[in-house]
Amino acid sequence: MAGHGFGGNDGWRSFKKYWAPVIIYAGFIFYVSSIPVPAVNIDLSILHVPMFLVLSYLVARALSCGSRFGKRKAILAAIAVTAVYGVIDEFHQLYVPSRTFSLLDMGFDFLGGCLIVFKAWWEKLFEKVRK
Repeated sequence: MAGHGFGGNDGWRSFKKYWAPVIIYAGFIFYVSSIPVPAVNIDLSILHVPMFLVLSYLVARALSCGSRFGKRKAILAAIAVTAVYGVIDEFHQLYVPSRTFSLLDMGFDFLGGCLIVFKAWWEKLFEKVRK
């Protein structure tokens, strides 16, 4: 696929379209996890699932638009990247006042990352229905 490398104008456009959202969103997660826990008594762990689902989707989208990754490999790599980022995020929270390292939150991060598989399955199911 031409235009998916990082050389020249096509590469820069490809980077801005596919990888910039990944970097910006990962930065957003980092920023949110840098905020000390609010005074409101709610369990924020449940937010990990949708946040890391979006991250996984963005990573899979960026990888599958390159020439080296097919859709299946992109999804598996996205799950791995999301899981690693979840671990990094939890370690980062060790240094945020009133935040802690949580294995449960890492599990929710991983679950969110894995849900990208269901999105792919859903698309494939409806692709067959449309035929």
